[in-house]
Amino acid sequence: ACAGCHLSHAGAGYVPGEGPLGAPITLLYDAPRYDEVAIGRPMVGTGGGTLGRMLHRTFRTREQFRIESVLRCVPPGGEVKKDWAQDAALHCAQYSRPALDASPVILAMGGLAIRQALGLWDWDAKKLVENFHGTVTELPTGQYVVCTYDPNFIRGNMALMGTAAFDMSVAEDVAAGRWVPEPIDCVVDPHPEWVR
Repeated sequence: ACAGCHLSHAGAGYVPGEGPLGAPITLLYDAPRYDEVAIGRPMVGTGGGTLGRMLHRTFRTREQFRIESVLRCVPPGGEVKKDWAQDAALHCAQYSRPALDASPVILAMGGLAIRQALGLWDWDAKKLVENFHGTVTELPTGQYVVCTYDPNFIRGNMALMGTAAFDMSVAEDVAAGRWVPEPIDCVVDPHPEWVR
């Protein structure tokens, strides 16, 4: 782990990013697992298998994406804790920021990735992944962030696989310029027939 980081004495290993810089979509996930540290590649092992199935559903391969993690090391116990997450994420950003800045679309996969990509560090209970998946946010830089679930989380709840694959297809539409935001309809006084 890196000197100056909260995890410098508690984190395990180091996993760099992988894939072409400037790829149309960068996959940003929370943190590596021990199998990734052992192999030295991001999103391999069990989470990588889930990612592979997501990519297969969208007819893509991992070589078409840049893959980055918010944290570069395995956190203690494999869990992210809110008391140190922001400091560790900001420290690790020095390694992932060049790749993220070079990509027009970031697919933020998981709670920590969403917080990092959108700058949501207040840990409000309403800022959960399920409230953000599938959303598209344009950043002041002109980049877009599409939110979804971390493949390591999906592995424990395979019912989310279709949702995550859909979110990935939204990211592909954004990257290809095919995505058009849906207009927001605001009805102040709906007709009673609407609610029956």
